[in-house]
Amino acid sequence: MASTTSRRAAMSVAAAAAATALALAACGRSATGGAGNGGTISPTKGLVVTTKPGTKPISSVTWAVYRDVNSLDPIYAFDYPENTAVSLMCESLLKQSPAGGIGPGLATMTSPSPTKLVFTINKAATFWDGKPVTPADVVYSLDRNTNTSLGGFYGLVFSRVKSIAATGSDQVTITLKQPDYWLPGELASMPGIVIEKAFATKQGKKFGTPSGSIMCTGAYKLQSFTPGVGVTAVPNTNYWQPSVKPLVSSIIIKGVASDTSLTSGLTTNAIQGTFTSGGLSTLPQLEQSGAVKIYRGQGWSTDAFIVSSTKGVLGDVRVREARLRQGLQLLAAAPVQHHQGQEAGQGGRGDRQDAHDRHLKPDREHRPGDRRVPGRGQRDRAEDRPQVGLRAELHQLLHRPQGQDRD
Repeated sequence: MASTTSRRAAMSVAAAAAATALALAACGRSATGGAGNGGTISPTKGLVVTTKPGTKPISSVTWAVYRDVNSLDPIYAFDYPENTAVSLMCESLLKQSPAGGIGPGLATMTSPSPTKLVFTINKAATFWDGKPVTPADVVYSLDRNTNTSLGGFYGLVFSRVKSIAATGSDQVTITLKQPDYWLPGELASMPGIVIEKAFATKQGKKFGTPSGSIMCTGAYKLQSFTPGVGVTAVPNTNYWQPSVKPLVSSIIIKGVASDTSLTSGLTTNAIQGTFTSGGLSTLPQLEQSGAVKIYRGQGWSTDAFIVSSTKGVLGDVRVREARLRQGLQLLAAAPVQHHQGQEAGQGGRGDRQDAHDRHLKPDREHRPGDRRVPGRGQRDRAEDRPQVGLRAELHQLLHRPQGQDRD
């Protein structure tokens, strides 16, 4: 990932895009070196999580995204342009720190049991129009994700949710069908964004579109949304957290599809900043430019160790754990190979949740005192061998005929 910012406005752009930069950077976590490398090597040395906060007011900033924003409705925000614009203006129930920790956002969360999540709304929280955030707003916002007629992107996030209900004047309770360690993290992102129920209901199908508007709680509020021009946000002077003082008077989120146009805008200061994770063909040119400062941060591609069959030897959780450790040691000792994988946070939830559940409940019982590993001495069949691959390869792993080895 490379984040590029015009040197003349570096401090100001950092202040303008704080919510966006933190939200995106929080997808990745630090890692440490492994066995076989002769010592500890930090893969994050020289990388930044975000830029320094701004200190001086600035009149306007244009922040480039790789295409136009399609919608400002959070249930349809599933890519960088929409995530950038929505997270600048709207807030979620919980909040994720740059280090990945989950903490209070519009509400604080407690979990009195493995199947209950209780959210207490901050009494100071208000929408841009001054109306307080209520349990009805929270329930409505979360329920929209599961409304199939709306066709939002986050329905599966709530697959283990039994009910979402107001349980007090400032309280909402989510009751689960079964424990879900994944859900709180999602509620610190787009699925947890809270919008004003009365406003959205009145807007109907226009909500979040260029012909309509939105009503959120953030430090910046929507001024205009014009296709081909961009999304313009201005400070919310009635922001419910008075300690936060926006320094940029106007922020324009603009779609710029061409690397050439982006590079020209950055070097001439027509564009003050951008964020890219998919590679930039003109990066060497920008690195040589004295007008642009480049910040490099952690990437979010995820390697996955996938066991494609739990039959035979791999039916025992201890064997899988042993082979996983062995595989990690081999990976740590091997040269790093870069592949284009799916980004963290964009799929794989079920795989990881299921793996978590299976780890808590071993597949096979063993007699006390039996130190033998079941299957030892049995033929190591091809379908029982552990497979190492990226999540992008999950489909091939799941659908490869048994007995067919990887090349």
